[in-house]
Amino acid sequence: MSKGSSTSKLIKLAVGVFLMFIGGLICPTWGTVTQLGVQSIFIFAGMIFLALNGFSFVFSSIAAMFAMQLTGFFTSGDIIAKSWGGSTIYQLILVYALCQGLVECGAGDVIARFLVSRKWAQGKPMVFTFMLLMASIFAGAFLGLGGIVFYYSVLDEIRKQLDYEVDSSWMKFNVYGVYIAACVGMTLIPYKGIPLIVFGSLSTMLSEYGYEINYVVYMAAIAIFGILSSIIYCLMMKFVFRVDMSRLTSFDIRKIEGMSNIRMNKHQAIVSIIFAISILYGVVIVLLPKGTAIHTVVSGVSQTTWFAVCLAVLCVLTVDGKPAINPRTVFKKLYS
Repeated sequence: MSKGSSTSKLIKLAVGVFLMFIGGLICPTWGTVTQLGVQSIFIFAGMIFLALNGFSFVFSSIAAMFAMQLTGFFTSGDIIAKSWGGSTIYQLILVYALCQGLVECGAGDVIARFLVSRKWAQGKPMVFTFMLLMASIFAGAFLGLGGIVFYYSVLDEIRKQLDYEVDSSWMKFNVYGVYIAACVGMTLIPYKGIPLIVFGSLSTMLSEYGYEINYVVYMAAIAIFGILSSIIYCLMMKFVFRVDMSRLTSFDIRKIEGMSNIRMNKHQAIVSIIFAISILYGVVIVLLPKGTAIHTVVSGVSQTTWFAVCLAVLCVLTVDGKPAINPRTVFKKLYS
């Protein structure tokens, strides 16, 4: 993207944001039109302006929904209920798009390889095995079944370099561990597969009683479970099943092709950081003292709206002339 076109796009973005968030506040009312009516008109105009000037409908509509929420007339729950019928499906779609963005840019794969290739884990059999299981959890979360295949191939390469037999206890227990860890990882993101089926029926039942599933708490619980189960598994391998790990003392996985000098590119870093920020909301809202002014403001935004804002930001940010997340591709895979 040329400097001139980039500047032009920023100006158009500023105009659209001004219409949505400021124009309706400074424009006087007229006739029977109330202040809320004026704001609604400007928000609609801003949304149309952005959509007609090259911004994705995902970004434009999410920005408009956020602007309507800030008017104070609608809560995020009201807006979602009137447009989607409930927050559960909407939140799952947003989380899917964010996670699919991580997969498409390759950040999930980089994180998994980065974890297992840390210098401080090399030459320490227990630490290395633990990091291998943690990397498998990440691979399972972002690569699905591909994560199991990927880390099985890594295991096989390690086995060859350490001269372990195919049917050795080391190979058997590590295969079990990688498989279990990857399966735990596949339950981490509740937007597909068995978690989606379970949460789909569970959320329907809970909504009848006025309860809503907190997916951030769920994801945090699975992450903690993955860490604890990996630690226990490593201890069992060494002290219960007496698996020979001694050959790992002189092994360095960074010698395997693709396991050294692992770094994220600019695109992967941007998507990863904003994904982390999207998850951070659930942590912050738990830590803020209830009843305080800041808790009231932050809780009014809601996790679902925060996911939507982060997705909108990724849709409008460009890396090498392309959006950080392409809504057409991530949502196409959701419905394919």
